[in-house]
Amino acid sequence: PTVNLYNTSGYGGELPNGGLMLETLFEKGLRLAVCRTATRGYARRIAAAVDGDADNIYEELILNLVDNSTPVPAGIVAVNRAQERGYSLVTVA
Repeated sequence: PTVNLYNTSGYGGELPNGGLMLETLFEKGLRLAVCRTATRGYARRIAAAVDGDADNIYEELILNLVDNSTPVPAGIVAVNRAQERGYSLVTVA
């Protein structure tokens, strides 16, 4: 991909976000935490699929996170700490 579809206008209702862009959510206070452990796992799987270097792929993934993303050592710990401070975790499957 060359663009993040959830941060690009012009798709309107074609995406499940109904045209709501990440920047709009950031303005409303959305903060993103990215689990380094999970990202390393994805990097290893990508590397295996393309016969690449997992460390280089991991660094590329981290360097290309969307604005307002903070890499954290373990996502579950970040979620627990945020909930202790009154934040909510909402997931949709």
